[in-house]
Amino acid sequence: MNKNSKWILKINELLMFFMAIIGFNSCSSENNEPLMEEYGTPTVKFSMDGVITGENGNSIAKLKVRLNGIYNQNFKEKLDSTYTDDNGKYKFNNVIGFPTYNVILDVEDVDGDKNGNYTNMSTPVTYSESDIIESGSGWFRGSYYKKVNITIKSK
Repeated sequence: MNKNSKWILKINELLMFFMAIIGFNSCSSENNEPLMEEYGTPTVKFSMDGVITGENGNSIAKLKVRLNGIYNQNFKEKLDSTYTDDNGKYKFNNVIGFPTYNVILDVEDVDGDKNGNYTNMSTPVTYSESDIIESGSGWFRGSYYKKVNITIKSK
């Protein structure tokens, strides 16, 4: 190794040393408390339940209910799906998604004539601060719950 190469290596070592000191020095808050660094994606937990009835007020069993997250008009994420029970009830517990606070509840009649013929429908649902059941911190933005009852039309 020639003298110039050794000289360049020493300068690089000095520069790395000073950059490391500057970097560590910038990792403190104004009151000298250490900052907590987190890596990840913001998330929330959505919970929802309700009853789906027909126009006559009777509950409807065996309907597919899908919860979708909405991020923009071109992207809809399928978060979870379930079926209504014999009393027309559905329930989603702690479905994890991005914190958009806007979801679409899709209801689909998938069993043909067995429980009647109903039109498929989509219902927009917006979660707000009044729906918070658990506050979050860091990347976790909290848990939200909403009760959504739906009346669906016959075909």
